[in-house]
Amino acid sequence: MLTLFAEGGDAIFTGRARCSLGFNVTTGNGDPGILTADHCAAAGRQWSLAQGGRPVATVKQATFPGNGDFSLLTYNDTATDAPSVVDTGGGRTVTITRAAAAKVNQQVLRMGSTTGLHQGRVTARGGCPAPHGSPARSAHQTSRSKSSLRAR
Repeated sequence: MLTLFAEGGDAIFTGRARCSLGFNVTTGNGDPGILTADHCAAAGRQWSLAQGGRPVATVKQATFPGNGDFSLLTYNDTATDAPSVVDTGGGRTVTITRAAAAKVNQQVLRMGSTTGLHQGRVTARGGCPAPHGSPARSAHQTSRSKSSLRAR
């Protein structure tokens, strides 16, 4: 079993592109994966944890524009143990326990590998979320689970 030390908010790389890992998830068929922004998937299909490093994940599904801005990457080694936590800086982490639809006026956080930690409130639903940092379709620590993804 491969144990990764990649957490939400950490940088991931493909070619010369850099994006932020949203957080680790388990896919509907039980494979370990990564949820991140889809505008990242446009840069490449194979992702690594270091610039020029060995690819550890492959884009499986991508949605942008339209119904969101998210990508599901699956780890190339299905035995990967990848904890679903977000590194919020200063040695602090937030454990992700489930994903849920955002609610208007809900407080949300996002952590980007270059932009850092930011908080805000959901002002509307149905549009495309902010283009930088972790996926904004409220996959934070909120109420009901989505059936196709669950945090690891």
